[in-house]
Amino acid sequence: ILASFRQDKRQNVRKAMKHDLTFRGLETQKEIETFHGLLAQNLEKYGVQPVHTAAELWEFKSSRLPEIAEFYGVFADEQMVAGGMTFYFAQANVLHTQYLAADLSIRSYSPAAYLYYRMLCLAAGMGCNALSWGISTEERGKVLNFGLVESKEGYASCHAVNLGFTKTFSKKETNDAT
Repeated sequence: ILASFRQDKRQNVRKAMKHDLTFRGLETQKEIETFHGLLAQNLEKYGVQPVHTAAELWEFKSSRLPEIAEFYGVFADEQMVAGGMTFYFAQANVLHTQYLAADLSIRSYSPAAYLYYRMLCLAAGMGCNALSWGISTEERGKVLNFGLVESKEGYASCHAVNLGFTKTFSKKETNDAT
């Protein structure tokens, strides 16, 4: 897997590996709350908050979607430095990353690169057909985030176009609905 990465991404993963990082599933509500804190920190630079609260993420894992929702963390000396939420879609045999976040204060040893690498290893180890990194667009799909696309492609990933469907209602259809 690592050999297929762009050179800079390979270097980042190797740099991370020198720091004795560990990758494991997140099991407790406290761990999910810590992950949510990393996620909020990452999104703060864009002036937005996570769509889901820490309590909702815990609910996904513990009761709402326990068969498909999983959380993973990267740790340095028992401190979470990166994390991600995944959904496993058995029918398509695809692992989908919903949220990925890393501690922005410690970029020097690339915990995000290590997280991405381990997510790919996880999906391969599960025998998945694919790992989905999710969307790379902004403004409800109208604007392509080229930096995000370039980053994902650095991990030897390629894009796929998902169709979006809309229904425009005529005035008659709107009146008939009542």
